[in-house]
This record gives sequence, C-alpha cells and structure tokens, in this order.
Amino acid sequence: MRYLVTGASGFVGRNLVEYLLQDENEVVAIVRDKKRLQQYGWHSLKDCIVLNLNDIQVNDLWTHMGRPECVFHMAWEGLPNYDSPYHLTRNLHAQMNFLAKLIGSGCPKVVIPGTCFEYGEQYGPLQEEAVCNPVSSYGIAKDSLRRAIFDLKKSSQAVVIWARLFYLYGKYQRPDSLLGQLNLAISRGERVFRMSGGEQLRDYSDVMDVVKNLCLVSQKVNQSEVINIGSGKPISVRRLVEDTCSRAGADIKLELGYYPYLKHEPLAFWADVSKLNRIISGRDDNPPARPEATGEDEKWLA
Repeated sequence: MRYLVTGASGFVGRNLVEYLLQDENEVVAIVRDKKRLQQYGWHSLKDCIVLNLNDIQVNDLWTHMGRPECVFHMAWEGLPNYDSPYHLTRNLHAQMNFLAKLIGSGCPKVVIPGTCFEYGEQYGPLQEEAVCNPVSSYGIAKDSLRRAIFDLKKSSQAVVIWARLFYLYGKYQRPDSLLGQLNLAISRGERVFRMSGGEQLRDYSDVMDVVKNLCLVSQKVNQSEVINIGSGKPISVRRLVEDTCSRAGADIKLELGYYPYLKHEPLAFWADVSKLNRIISGRDDNPPARPEATGEDEKWLA
C-alpha cells in the first residue's frame, strides 16, 4: 500500500514511518528539510517531498504527492505550548488550506490526529460522541479544524478518520515531556525529581501501540468518523512515574506538589475505547464496555 506521512520527523510521525517501512509499504515522507531525514537511515523510503504547509503553491496536491492511497497528516507546529495563540492565528488556517487542497484534489483517505484536549473540562471515560468544549488554544484549534474538515468532505468521496489521541510516551518523545525529564534525571543519577501532586488520572499509551492502532484503523475503517486512540485504562501520574522509576531500578525521591496542577485540565479523564476495540476485533455488535476500575480511580467513578 502507498502511504504518505506529513510531520515525518515528529514524535508520532517518525515512529509511524518506521513501523510502515517494516511491512514493505511504499512510504513517502513530507518534510521541510531533507537533511533531518538523512540521519534516520530510511533507505527503503519511496520518496521524500519538500513542502512547507504554510505556503502551498500547488493546486493538484494529491497528484503532486504521488497519489497515495492514504495520507497520515501528522504535522502540527507550536507544541508543547498548548495555550499559544499561534494555534489559532496561524496553524488553523494553514491546516485548513492544506487539507482542503488535499481532499479537493482527490485524496481517497486521510487520517488526522485529534487531541483529548478537544473534550475540555470533562471527567471520567470520554466517548467520541461527547460534546466538545475545549479551553486551550490548541484544543480549540483542533476542534475547529475537525468541524470544518468534516463539513468540507461532504462534497467529496474522501474518507476522513479523526484519530483522537490521548497521552503518549516512548521512543523519540520530547526531552521536555514528563517522562522525558524523568528519564533524563534517572540517567544523570539525580536524587530528586520534582513534579505535581501526581493525583491526576490520565490515559497513557506507548507510542508504538498508538502507531499500530493508527495503521489498523486506516486499513479497516472506510467511512468518516472520530475514533479515540488510547489505552482506556486510567493511571495516576504518580503511579506512572513510580512504575518508570521501578523498571529503571532508580533510587530517586519524588518531590510531590512542587508544580501546581494545570488549570485547563480536569483531574481525571481517559479514553472510552469501545469503538476502537470493535474496529480492531472486526465486531460491530459489541456493546460499549466500561473500563475496569483500577482501585485508584474508583473514587472518580462513584
């Protein structure tokens, strides 16, 4: 199958390209600077196209990209500053322009990563059908893009899969992420790791599990829809950090409460992955399943 991946040098995009290349797919990467890919060793990459998504001069974009059967549009600038107005003043327009040209020129299928921040200040297991009310600039921009693209695709035959991602960790993660900072502290032999109170319940997935699920939904889903991509298993941030330290055999003290909780994030939320599980299993008659309580999340389910 012929795939095209934008944002190929990013956290998810880089892992996605490597996964796709394992199955001898034809993979084309979209980048702004080819030099960044030379160090990756992607010798079986079909092609690499230089394109600035903020300044697209091509009208027949799908043909220009080699007419891929599926596009994974992973590119998004400005992270991890989720409150920056840049997401609304620049990113949203550029993303709309790119996707409008891509879908309008005949692309049959596009997978676009959404974000759990679209849900806003909601608690508990979150279903795709929940009304979104984002509060961060990033969440608002993504939610606005989703609404616009689903309206746009009504006049085309394109399948648009909005893969709503939750929290990720793993290979190529940013060094300034929570686990990125923790792993750095462990490697340096630091004695103390400063963090929030750690009582937040979140949905964390290894990026490789997310990449596999993205590929599965791209192959199995043939109608436009929103799909949560997460583990469906809430875990406290403190437990996540403690487990990471335990696996690394690190003797490091956690300085809990050093950082305040983020105001724009509710204390407990995670993905309802009933739809994802039905898609993967190929069974459409499964009733939605409520995630099992792990003990530490029982107080939020009461």
